[in-house]
Amino acid sequence: MSLVGVPFDVDNSQYPPSILVPSQLDAIWGAGYTPFIYLASTHSLQQINAGEIDSYIQAWAASFASWSQQTGGRMAFIAPLPEMNVHWLAYSGTPTDFKSAYARFQQIFAQQGVTSSAVRWVFDPYATNDESYQIEDYYPGDAQVDAFGLDAFNFGFCKGTPYDTWQGPEQVLTPFIARLHSLAPAKPIFISQMATTAQYPVQGNYDTAMKNQWLIDAYTALSVRLGVRGIIYRNRGGECDWMIYQSGGDVQYEGYRQAIANDAFGYVSPAELAQADLTIRYESDFLPVAAKNRHIPNASDVLLGYAAPGYLADQGVLDSFRAMDTWAGKDASIIVMTIDIEDNYSISTMSDQLEALYDNGYTAFINLQSVRTFDAINQGTYDSALHTIGQAYASWVSDGGYRKAFMALFPEMNSDGTPYGVNPDKFKQAYARVQSVFSQEGVASDQAWWVFAPKSYSNTPFEQFYPGDSTVDVVGFSAFNYGYCPAIAPQYGWFQPSLVFGLYISRLHTMAPAKPIFISKMATTAMTINGYDAAAKNQWLHDAYDYLAANIPVKAVLYYNIEDQCDWPFYTTSGTRFD
Repeated sequence: MSLVGVPFDVDNSQYPPSILVPSQLDAIWGAGYTPFIYLASTHSLQQINAGEIDSYIQAWAASFASWSQQTGGRMAFIAPLPEMNVHWLAYSGTPTDFKSAYARFQQIFAQQGVTSSAVRWVFDPYATNDESYQIEDYYPGDAQVDAFGLDAFNFGFCKGTPYDTWQGPEQVLTPFIARLHSLAPAKPIFISQMATTAQYPVQGNYDTAMKNQWLIDAYTALSVRLGVRGIIYRNRGGECDWMIYQSGGDVQYEGYRQAIANDAFGYVSPAELAQADLTIRYESDFLPVAAKNRHIPNASDVLLGYAAPGYLADQGVLDSFRAMDTWAGKDASIIVMTIDIEDNYSISTMSDQLEALYDNGYTAFINLQSVRTFDAINQGTYDSALHTIGQAYASWVSDGGYRKAFMALFPEMNSDGTPYGVNPDKFKQAYARVQSVFSQEGVASDQAWWVFAPKSYSNTPFEQFYPGDSTVDVVGFSAFNYGYCPAIAPQYGWFQPSLVFGLYISRLHTMAPAKPIFISKMATTAMTINGYDAAAKNQWLHDAYDYLAANIPVKAVLYYNIEDQCDWPFYTTSGTRFD
């Protein structure tokens, strides 16, 4: 644990800040934690802005200044007037009044000698869908805010409250994290208060397993959101049974302990945190540069792409891509092409297809695959074909104009049905062999993005196949909602996007935290347990893209828009359309 959340009423006249502030903050700092202070008030925004509690704020700020100036580089996160965007607090009010009050706190703190190094100012709203209290309206601005906070709770069926809906972490957290990130992409996000009840499925019934699973799901989901820098669980009483641990063994939820075992979570000392640069930065050097006046993506964009049928150098096929972009209202950046090392036709036309995509503003994502085993490939049986492919790619790249493609070697190598043979060591040898051949043909290391693209689920975990950070630029995986597709059912079922993607994003991010993540192949059927349901497919697509957009490490989503085992396409030239 690195942070301790501590609430203060700045205008509490019962306990003088000269005693209360140093005693509590000393205890937290001395125990090796950094204070995260919720600085509330019992007065209205109008009273605060009229200066009626200036003396309280001054006394509190002076005490904090004195504490922070002691040796050790002391620092705290301070969230003035947290949860301002609700109606039940004394200081609930208009966004304009809140911004003025927020600025007033900062001005008084500065006047009392609190330096910028001693405090990280936090904007800490409540996760609410109430349209009367939009988070964005209350934001004081980048110059006034160092970090975001977010208070979010699963009330479930908590007794004594009006709530009667169990909400998973993706409902409680994801939309609001995405909104904060959109508001200021460089600002770190702290889940400043998070908690769940165990009351399910009715008030007064406590389901320990449900609470444990919620905790595991929440921390797993948060572990892959690159903008989230800290999570503070509300381990204290309140209107619901929030606590997860109480000394003496009365309350101990094992789900929390399991959740934070994830390597994404670690301890940072107060001294280290005081010096840390928490700004969110993005690895953008993998992003394709657009051709022929197409869109040039920002570093925070999620790139769209798809695999589609047809010969990619055919103008009619290219026109269908542009028509799809027009229909969708957004340009795809990436088109998937497949090269089989034994298919002379696809090899001989590779340069033409790459050039056609480039001229039309698309970047190629090449699936380099084979129907042979890794043994045959590693023995050199297909080196001639590999050299021909490497030559063709090198020749295309040499034409200049920043020609570059993604190269996924032997995708879904961990699939139980792959012809390669499910052998991690032999895959790594084959992966290295292709890269060596390309290098021999003059392809420099920075002239292709090398992609590790396993299947999401298999009996052999994809982590065992990973060739290593030094030889991989992008990590990705393929995943499908098979639903009740006749060719697959009853083996599978209808799964929501969080189940299709969440665990595998987390595992990839844990395996290679510095690498961008691509959903290298995804699709959904419309076949539900009740038969064909176009509305269900539409909703799944909407939910999936929303979910993936909120997972910051995800940098591209490539849809498998080909009729294959199931009814995957969302758009066809014959008239299929899923909005």
